[in-house]
Amino acid sequence: MDASYSSCKSIPLINQYTIEYWKHFCDSSFHLLENYVFLTDSYVLEFFCEDLWSKVPKSWQDALSQLSPPQLATILQPPGASNINNKFTSGVLPLSLLAFQAAAFRCSLPRNAVSSVKPFIQYLLDQQCDRKSTECDARGGLSTATSGRNDVKLSLIAELNSSQHQQQESGANGSKVVVMPSSPSATDDAASSSPSATDHTVSSSASDDAVPSLSAALKPAWPSDDPRSILWQSSHNELCRGSGGHHTLMSHVFRRHLKPKKQHEVARLGLVAAMAAASVNCDVTADIGSGCGHLARLMAYGYNMDVVCVDREDDFVVGARKFDAQLEQSILKLHKRIPADVRPSLPAGPKHVTCDLHPGVQPQDFTQRVLSTCNPSTQSYGDQPLSPQHSSLSSEEPRSFGLTGLHTCGDLATTVLRVFLASPHCRYIASVSCCYMKLSEPSYGNETDTTAAGDKRQDAGYPASRHCRRYRLTYAARELACHAIEAYACRLAAGDDNLKVHCYRAALEQILVRRWPEHRRAGLRPVKHAHTKPFQEYARRAVKALAGGTIQLLDEDLSSPETEAMLARWRQVIIFYTLRLLLAPVIETVVLLDRCFFLYENDVNCALVPSFDPQLSPRNMILLATKPRR
Repeated sequence: MDASYSSCKSIPLINQYTIEYWKHFCDSSFHLLENYVFLTDSYVLEFFCEDLWSKVPKSWQDALSQLSPPQLATILQPPGASNINNKFTSGVLPLSLLAFQAAAFRCSLPRNAVSSVKPFIQYLLDQQCDRKSTECDARGGLSTATSGRNDVKLSLIAELNSSQHQQQESGANGSKVVVMPSSPSATDDAASSSPSATDHTVSSSASDDAVPSLSAALKPAWPSDDPRSILWQSSHNELCRGSGGHHTLMSHVFRRHLKPKKQHEVARLGLVAAMAAASVNCDVTADIGSGCGHLARLMAYGYNMDVVCVDREDDFVVGARKFDAQLEQSILKLHKRIPADVRPSLPAGPKHVTCDLHPGVQPQDFTQRVLSTCNPSTQSYGDQPLSPQHSSLSSEEPRSFGLTGLHTCGDLATTVLRVFLASPHCRYIASVSCCYMKLSEPSYGNETDTTAAGDKRQDAGYPASRHCRRYRLTYAARELACHAIEAYACRLAAGDDNLKVHCYRAALEQILVRRWPEHRRAGLRPVKHAHTKPFQEYARRAVKALAGGTIQLLDEDLSSPETEAMLARWRQVIIFYTLRLLLAPVIETVVLLDRCFFLYENDVNCALVPSFDPQLSPRNMILLATKPRR
């Protein structure tokens, strides 16, 4: 087993050589969940209503009750990262608890972001390799032992640095102004590079002083233009804390209206989408659920990609066009400073379409909508006419497109996968999903039914694959999968007083269920800085909008000895919440592998790579899939 194949055991690269391993991995993950249903299918707000503490093993209760919140935080760290028993001064933790913790991490996909784009490069190379060729490594790794494999690598690298990612215009003096500079080499092996941003503006003469400003305004400042050499920095280094968290590798024109978290996500997914589009020679990229178009603008203006923004909300489309105009005006000011005889052409901005990509959408209708939006006619850029653009759109109707989405919500994630598989024009997908609790599920009335229930499964958000049809995940479990384990571990480590809010909510639920059972699990109004307020004030503010404001809490309930006794048990509440959180990544693992299996069952290999800092962006897995080029 070579090193490249071994790496697939931690980061899913789903193909014919690894599929059985990942199916077994998924089976083990679900079997673990089956043993702890009392955690996955419970709600912390019902801690007192359902007496959830009694469901925790007695030995766990005794041991965990002696831990402070910072000590409790070590349970949410992988075994070996911190020795729990070294921090547990009154004895050792039960072996069953330690085994539970170890199993939870063993049955979860890795969550720490990869340090480079190498896993994506590996996957794209594997896809371009002829599966029938004996020159390819038998396990689909990054072998360079055969000339055939090297030819594929050189072809991909050349495309990643092709004219799709650079615009050149000849000046009157014969010089060339490079707006999107190419890689210095397309033949070197992957090499380490400094993680600090460097200036890659290229000018042919000292007289082109204005040109670097335009290039710097558009080009993402990755440390290298060769994707193989790009090392992703930690989010702390990427985001300059001294300047409001601005991303150091993105120009200010792309950072506008973006919080640091979103800058971090957009910068990384944008690079992956650009690589995927180049590898399959894709004409157009559709940004699904584009919102205000931040990712689309980076792809369009920063990577010279033809982009269509797809969103079902007109307000978002209007806002995206407004932000497009703001960016264009900023660039236009730089553009006018450049002498006309050496002025480069400008990238085309994203196009916009309002479209509801619902589970019942017909792929051919969506394909036509996307491709027809990319009209190759002359576009306007501010008050300046634009010449025909860089891609095939300038001369012919686009024939292929790709799909990308940053945090596609609920069923939208699986709907996008189905469109990708069903449309012969769709060549790649790069997607990050979220909101697993919003996934639809089939009827489980008769698991052997292959007619009505089987038809429902075809449009279900989960499960999508045949392999996972036997694995049911309840709404409570899928909601748990959306929780942020790393962020909560930090809160525990800091010993924040706001940890008591969980107990506040559980105590209030007990009061509501006793007096108004019809409002069980009701959504309550959020209360800012709840931990700084007395429980009585918190409770009244929380129910202020419930039932049209008709709920009047009684002082005798809010200050009763029973209520005081519940509030005194706040440590038990956070212990139970912590135990549940250990299983959140396991549930997410089952959901995401289900989608990988769904693609594989339809003859498409894929990669599932943790790409964002989980502290900053808990839903951090990029699912990348491409279809073999015809």
